[in-house]
Amino acid sequence: MEKQKLGSITDAEFDDGLWDVKVCKAAACQILYLDPKSGEEIRRRNTVFDELPPEKTLALSAIIQSVEARKLGIITEVEFDAGFWEVEIRKDGQKIKLVIDPKTGEIKH
Repeated sequence: MEKQKLGSITDAEFDDGLWDVKVCKAAACQILYLDPKSGEEIRRRNTVFDELPPEKTLALSAIIQSVEARKLGIITEVEFDAGFWEVEIRKDGQKIKLVIDPKTGEIKH
């Protein structure tokens, strides 16, 4: 997604068997529905504008790789809100929510 330069990713959620990825650019946002196995875009729709991550922050892919390396569970949602990435993880039937600094990748408690 980042390589396609469609805009800033502000939200990604696994829902109904697809990844719903919200991408915003120049005050316009779209939700892209992606096949979780192939990454292929199934469809897209316009949606409301969202808060964007500040410039010169880590790429969302770097944040996700860092969280996955900790083996805390399966990531089910990522959202940029109030200046931080919020990452929702599920493991053993429990939901864990991490708040991550977009510039350093550090988990905030």
